[in-house]
Amino acid sequence: MVASFYHNTGGDIWLDGPAGPYKLELRLEFIDPDSNEKIVVQDVIAECGRMSGGTVFGDKTEREIDVTLCEGDERYADDERYAGIDKRNAGIYWLISEPGELTVRKGWLDVPQKIIATYRMPSPGIRAVTKEEE
Repeated sequence: MVASFYHNTGGDIWLDGPAGPYKLELRLEFIDPDSNEKIVVQDVIAECGRMSGGTVFGDKTEREIDVTLCEGDERYADDERYAGIDKRNAGIYWLISEPGELTVRKGWLDVPQKIIATYRMPSPGIRAVTKEEE
């Protein structure tokens, strides 16, 4: 199973500017064992004013396979496009791969984190990997 965060900006932010709240989505890709077809699932994790990703927050590992900072702060309070953003969404989100399950967690790695979502693997020994590891 391939897993990653997807930063849905609602359009081309370089040409058109932001189209409203960004959506942090979890993207899962796997082969259905019955039909042998590729299945792609995307779930919205949070809406953000801005998002940043990459290794600036720490190196990715076999366990911590992706990370995104979701900003939902007061800078966007007067912009109608961001009116629906819950400021509690602001924070750092980790995609954690462990044998048998994939979790989305919010918070720094060195303190207890809040589990946002859990996805069970089809077999207890399987781990999700990033696209680069596929």
